[in-house]
Amino acid sequence: MDTGIDIVPQLQTGCAQPYIAIPVQLLPADWKQLKILIDELTDWLNHQSVRIAGPLFYRYYTCGATYTVKSIEVGYPVAGEVQGNNRIITGKIPEGIFATLIHCGQPGINNPTMEKLLCWANQQGIQWKQEL
Repeated sequence: MDTGIDIVPQLQTGCAQPYIAIPVQLLPADWKQLKILIDELTDWLNHQSVRIAGPLFYRYYTCGATYTVKSIEVGYPVAGEVQGNNRIITGKIPEGIFATLIHCGQPGINNPTMEKLLCWANQQGIQWKQEL
């Protein structure tokens, strides 16, 4: 399986972008639940008539081999401000400069991709802004 390990990270500048997501904490055995979460988000968006403004994303709050439980958000950028519910949250991806890297493969099997991103950032002298 291709892990995207040969793809070079890059810096991109982005504008503030509203999004909706479901926050979850997953063990390695739980990654099969992502399809259910994606379907739930898509159904909710369709029911609310909310327009998706970009591709599905996974926002990792914890990553790497040292974390057994991964804390992530499964989400979509949306065209405008929306109200969530108790399960589906809303937020705004802040304006700024982001390091990006495309991962090809299972979302939960991304340690080589994350290692490549962290090594590249270290070589570039990038300091991470960490917010939870």
